[in-house]
Amino acid sequence: QYSRRAVEHGGTMPEYDSVSDIEEEDAALIVQEAAEITEEVDAAEKSHWMSLRARKAAGLLVSAAAAIAIVQTPSMIAKISADTTPEGKASTAASLAAAERDSSANSFAPTLNLENDHSRNTGRKIGNGLYRTMEHIAQVHKATTLSLDSETAVIWMVDGVVLSEVPSTEIEYTFTSIGKHTVKAGDFEFTIHSKAVRYEIRELSDDDREAYFHALHTLYTMDQDEG
Repeated sequence: QYSRRAVEHGGTMPEYDSVSDIEEEDAALIVQEAAEITEEVDAAEKSHWMSLRARKAAGLLVSAAAAIAIVQTPSMIAKISADTTPEGKASTAASLAAAERDSSANSFAPTLNLENDHSRNTGRKIGNGLYRTMEHIAQVHKATTLSLDSETAVIWMVDGVVLSEVPSTEIEYTFTSIGKHTVKAGDFEFTIHSKAVRYEIRELSDDDREAYFHALHTLYTMDQDEG
């Protein structure tokens, strides 16, 4: 109703004293739109509008107009138009609007955040944006903290295994194999890519740098037969 409200007030948005003032004006605009819809009813049907059933239908059309104002999607409007009676149109519109509200309320998907010691020390995400086709990356064999940007505590699962029976907003887990893993946080599911993540050597922690040099030493000093 934003653009309609601006038109009604000369092209500028008015100031309101309370939310109830806005709701009252929205209701008036919806009724006005419903009246405009009823004016377009075929002339052959106008004689029936004064009957009790027709007055009920008119009320339902107001509800339909309110529902359409909420929905505003071509597919839903097509479903509403498929009904042949005012009652049917209103009932379909109201049902679709209610379903849309419920879907919108439940469609919020929180963001999954992954951190390890390196990302906390450097302030950069794991992988530092180098793996652009992978949204969630964990370093294999390194403890990773998984958390949601939500205050709701959930049960965490990795590859179908429950990590804790106690709901929490974050959990620490170490992925021990390279590849894709499925993490469920309550009702939400995410795909995690566990990888041997590349790092800038000058940004490694003392322990990680020592482990790296130890691995290089082993590689260079091991003979062919033993290797």
